[in-house]
Amino acid sequence: MHSTDYRTRLLQDLCDPKFATEYFVAVARSGDPVAMQLVVTDLLEAGGGIYPLVELIKLRACTNPAEPSGTSEKYILGEVNATSLPADYTLTGILITPPRVGANVIILRLNRNGIALAGVYQSTEVTNCNDGEFTTLNSVYTTHLLPNFIQF
Repeated sequence: MHSTDYRTRLLQDLCDPKFATEYFVAVARSGDPVAMQLVVTDLLEAGGGIYPLVELIKLRACTNPAEPSGTSEKYILGEVNATSLPADYTLTGILITPPRVGANVIILRLNRNGIALAGVYQSTEVTNCNDGEFTTLNSVYTTHLLPNFIQF
């Protein structure tokens, strides 16, 4: 009988972006900070580093947003909102789907504006990528690669 090491199998499975996202969400919901540190380490190691640690900065709303920014009163943290966050922000997380025209950027968020807030960031469709910035249907962003170390 052939046996596969659990960690080896996990790192292989994490190469699938859908599995990686579901795994991250399940661990984040547990609220266990030690488990979160382990999932981040696993994700950064998976596939020899296919998922980099990044900082995303929302620079501004785009010229003609598909959806106007919501209001703070109507924006519900942790829920799927039909509008973008009503403020510029910075988040740090693990980049699952990089910016490319026609796709949605997906980042497994570790913090927003310096406050630990695990979750999944998903942009609207990317319409333009150039000069280190990308534009979605609603906003303009920039991303920066970070060293693969995060402190909780």
